[in-house]
Amino acid sequence: MSLFSLIRRAGDFFLPQTCVFCGSPGFDNGHFPVCETCLEEFIPIEPPFCTCCGEPFSGDVEEHLCGRCLKDPPPFLSARSLFAFKGRARDLIIGLKFKKNLSTLSIFDLILKRFPGWQSLYRDVDVLVPVPLDKKGLRRRGYNHALLMAEGLAEYIAKPVDRTHLTKVKETPPQVGLTRSQRRRNIQGAFSVKRTNRFQGKAVLLVDDVFTTGATVRACTRALLDTGARSVRVLTFARTTLE
Repeated sequence: MSLFSLIRRAGDFFLPQTCVFCGSPGFDNGHFPVCETCLEEFIPIEPPFCTCCGEPFSGDVEEHLCGRCLKDPPPFLSARSLFAFKGRARDLIIGLKFKKNLSTLSIFDLILKRFPGWQSLYRDVDVLVPVPLDKKGLRRRGYNHALLMAEGLAEYIAKPVDRTHLTKVKETPPQVGLTRSQRRRNIQGAFSVKRTNRFQGKAVLLVDDVFTTGATVRACTRALLDTGARSVRVLTFARTTLE
């Protein structure tokens, strides 16, 4: 049984029957401890957006490649994000990453059911791979939040998760506050694949928490492709922007 499943089952027994975000005692979502008001604060990213990196477009335009992807095509086939990094989506990520608040994972199933726009991404996918933490980061946090998200997705779509073969071999300073070019330099060469034939010929769905500039998922994608992956698509829980 995955760590995600254990956390979710523990939540069914031990979490108070109040909303995990606002503490409201009134909600009508089965056994999921989240109120409708807080669910409405998840802002889904919907078309139109860049057909490659998923950057949202404003106005009534057709989907097309954005200027950045035309100028510097990413190595992944496509990237999509479920939500804007605002409201309760931001609260969920911040709680997982910095406050060790695992209680919000108890609503992950409900979120996936209520916002199904991501489902087309897993067609023809062979394996889900979470973006890894370095050893220091994993010791500090105690768990990899991207792995927990990947396990939640995997249970929903019945695909396997590779938990160990994509590794972060270089400790890097936090990306927060860095420019786009600084992020790329910071993360360059940080990822490697154990057992180089592990992803040979496989279609990979790479899972992470937040897409900002794409520097991290670009670096992970290159490591996967360099060791034989057939293709890489990217799914992140949320997306922010950095000019």
